[in-house]
Amino acid sequence: MRSSMKGGMVIPASSPAYNVAYKPGKGAVAMKNYKSILYLFLALGMMIYAIPQLPVGEGWSSPSIFAAAWLIFSLLVVAALLYDLLSVDAESRQKIEKLRGMRRQERLRQLSSRFVQARK
Repeated sequence: MRSSMKGGMVIPASSPAYNVAYKPGKGAVAMKNYKSILYLFLALGMMIYAIPQLPVGEGWSSPSIFAAAWLIFSLLVVAALLYDLLSVDAESRQKIEKLRGMRRQERLRQLSSRFVQARK
């Protein structure tokens, strides 16, 4: 029989409290999407405001190199926000969460076996 130790108390594996883990609900996912959308609009607004004022195409001067670097970094920010917003890596994120759950259960089993051995 597997068991887990929570707060100095042994919880049997058959108990519903054994595999309790924080899983964000739909509200947390929606809030994350709102944040990504807000950040995306802020980044796009900043680009729309700044692009006409950037000195692009003036040769290899310091201002034009800065403008090119700024454009590259701003495009990376927009690309990262779109990547996150479109949930391109949702499957890999689910695999990682499953692996973390398996590792957590293994650690709990090791701790409970140590606890049981210490009590004998």
